[in-house]
Amino acid sequence: MNAHNTKKLSELVRIRRQYQRSIRLDADLGRMDALDGYVCHKTAADVLDAMAKQISGSNQRAFTWTGPFGGGKSSLAIALASALGPDKDLRAKARDVLRLDSHPNFDEALPVRRGWLVLPVVGRRGFVSEEISKTLNHALGSNTAPGSAAEVVVDLCSAAADERYDGVLLVIDEMGKFLEAAVLGLGDDVYFFQDLAESAARAQGKIVVVGVLHQSFRQYASRLGSESRDDWAKVQGRYADIPLVAASDEVVELIGRAVETDARPKSNRADARAIASSMAARRPAIGVEAFAESLDACWPLHPAMAALLGPVSRRQFGQNERSTFGFLGSVEPHGFRSFLKEQTLSDECRYRPDHYWDYLRVNLEPAILSSPDGHRWAQAADAVERTEAHHSPLHSALIKNIAVIDLLRSASGLAADSNVLRSLFPETLGKEVDAALEQLSKWRVAIYKKHLGAWSIFEGSDFDIEKALAQAKSTLPGIDFSVLTSLANLYPAIAKRHYHKTGTLRWMDVALCRLEDAEGIASNFTPKKGEFGLFLLALPSKDVRLEAAVDACEKIARSRPWPVVVGIPPNYARIEELSLELVCLQSVQGRPELEGDQIGKREVTARISAARSALEEQLRSAVTRAIWTVAERTYRPGTPIARCASDLADDLYRDSPRLWSELINRDAPSSASVKARRDLIHAMLETEHLENLGFEAFPAERGLYESLLKGTGLHRKDEGSDAWRFQPPDERRGATLIRLWDETRKLFSDASKRVEAVQIDKLWAGEPFGIRSGVRPILMTAFLLAHKGNLAVYKDGMFIPSLNDADLDEYLQDEKRFSFRWVVVDDEKTRILSGISNLLASIGAAAPASDPLEAAKGLVALVFRLPNWTKRTATLSPEAREVG
Repeated sequence: MNAHNTKKLSELVRIRRQYQRSIRLDADLGRMDALDGYVCHKTAADVLDAMAKQISGSNQRAFTWTGPFGGGKSSLAIALASALGPDKDLRAKARDVLRLDSHPNFDEALPVRRGWLVLPVVGRRGFVSEEISKTLNHALGSNTAPGSAAEVVVDLCSAAADERYDGVLLVIDEMGKFLEAAVLGLGDDVYFFQDLAESAARAQGKIVVVGVLHQSFRQYASRLGSESRDDWAKVQGRYADIPLVAASDEVVELIGRAVETDARPKSNRADARAIASSMAARRPAIGVEAFAESLDACWPLHPAMAALLGPVSRRQFGQNERSTFGFLGSVEPHGFRSFLKEQTLSDECRYRPDHYWDYLRVNLEPAILSSPDGHRWAQAADAVERTEAHHSPLHSALIKNIAVIDLLRSASGLAADSNVLRSLFPETLGKEVDAALEQLSKWRVAIYKKHLGAWSIFEGSDFDIEKALAQAKSTLPGIDFSVLTSLANLYPAIAKRHYHKTGTLRWMDVALCRLEDAEGIASNFTPKKGEFGLFLLALPSKDVRLEAAVDACEKIARSRPWPVVVGIPPNYARIEELSLELVCLQSVQGRPELEGDQIGKREVTARISAARSALEEQLRSAVTRAIWTVAERTYRPGTPIARCASDLADDLYRDSPRLWSELINRDAPSSASVKARRDLIHAMLETEHLENLGFEAFPAERGLYESLLKGTGLHRKDEGSDAWRFQPPDERRGATLIRLWDETRKLFSDASKRVEAVQIDKLWAGEPFGIRSGVRPILMTAFLLAHKGNLAVYKDGMFIPSLNDADLDEYLQDEKRFSFRWVVVDDEKTRILSGISNLLASIGAAAPASDPLEAAKGLVALVFRLPNWTKRTATLSPEAREVG
């Protein structure tokens, strides 16, 4: 042992190659080496016997093999297909591996003379009929395109009647993927499987169908409503389901064959015998010596861990089931491979249940908490956490070992008795282990159960979540869909194409409701948080047909004043079930009996998380698969709602100008963006005559200027005077602003009336422009400066002769105080105002004005600047007073 004690276990322990690779039916069928190392244990032999008896004694020809991941189902399917195929050498090897000479029923049920036509199909999320047709055509050497589902069944019957073959064996590996596709509407209807089974039964024994599953038909239909699940269960009734679940001793034997090493310590055998004896005391059918030998062969797995791997692989932790050999080859944190890489060789370097606890905690805890084992796991996790608070490695390892063994006790037959627990630690720690157990009992984290003769996790919580959930469901008056929408994390639909085209980000909310409430919601909908419309997933009652619900949606949906798109999800029944569960779990979470019950809280929290995840998955599927209806337009299932949102945005805001500024083109810009906007507006007023408004560096306001003013041509060089100034948009760079400019000018059609600033704001914000509030002040300032020769500005009803920074700041704070009037200047007024302008210039009161209105503004400004005594004097002539 000392010669190797510096070596890592990974240098001394190997997993045989055939146990590291997964079998793929269509690729491995026909290969001799695919049968190398295969062990046909008793459970597999019983499956073949059960099939043979049913074929011989009835017209049953359709079967499903159901068992956990990594249970050898695909390997057995390879062996069965090879034993029936046309290749004589391969057939002989397969018969030898399966020991068929000792099973006379097999040859009677499935006689072989010329060989069967074997069709290996591997599941995917798609149409099973298409895959069967492709495989059949390939086997027959045909280039025919895949036929319809009905044609496939006919073709199978035709092949079965072909005298060149003894029959047709159709093996569908990973059949569950086809069933998942049926649930999601991505494949054949489940009734295709019923037609397949019934056709096989009528084919006089010439067609045998074998489907390989990890769970029953009904469980694959868990996403559907209860009525649909019942229908699926009826379809499964056409298939004889044969469980393929290896017994614990068979799994241990396979593990021993998979693990290769020459460094196994002799001391491991004594611990293997202790574990075998403990299990035999509860399950007398176990042969102690033979089982101990098998456990010993699993080193560096501790014998207790080797005995637990089979039962744990049969546990269903959501979608995270782990096969035995998948675990052995896994590189996940705290997994077997990680252990081998970290540990050096010694008598005690064995992978124990406490190591496996760490593996489960890191990789699978959320899934376990939401599984049927969730309550017991929550109790164990609480016990482990309380023990770890005492900072004793021995106590922590001991409670973890008890937790894992106790969790799997009923399935494995192994209990955490004193001998088992002592075997997990060096002999020198025997007394310390006994003392630690007593200490765990005092801490009330572990308890010795006399009727079991073993230690177990202290049950610190008697909270019954299922009972509490049932009570909540019975008292719940109904689902508040507004609350449910927030709980389900429904994300808005972004109009992406519209955004890339216009630079303005728009979105539509997604909400849930009952179909009968959809009319009221659609009628009363108004945007509240910046959205411009609503996708409404309407859930019909169970007594409403899908076609009738879709017709109702066409009457409810609308495109004006705000788009409301209504859709019926095909999985509405399952959504309602999960919605009810989630709402009830939320109410259970607030129950007073959970106060101080950390275990119960942990379990409820995990169930809420699992229910929310399941609901979110269903809703994502619903959004994709729903039939969306709006304004006499129906979107086919599978159409991205982002495309629908863009279509509606393009229609509603058809004249939206192209404004490329993410900083300010929004309704709620950041404080930094607001400052940049303010600085830009001040520069627009003060340095209009300068190129780039006088900006030399590139602050944030320069970026706004380049994208919104210079890029659109609103600030450009005047062709007549060669000076820079603000001007109306032109076709060359500001074409998308022309309609906005024209519609704004129309507001001033009556020169005798003032136009309130809020009127312009409302025009720009609404259909068909939809300009965001962040960018509107910049465009408004540009509009005022481009038309300063004709626009008179009023604040609080009083004329402002000249805008200054303070006025613009007040406008940014409260635009309701401002209004405008369009001043029409004819030839007579132009002559008078020009004269005034020249007079003012001659006395130094103002510079010559380029626009007549500017002259008038200068005159008013001159009056405003006069001293107060001048304004109040009474010594004016009657003629002067008349002019005033």
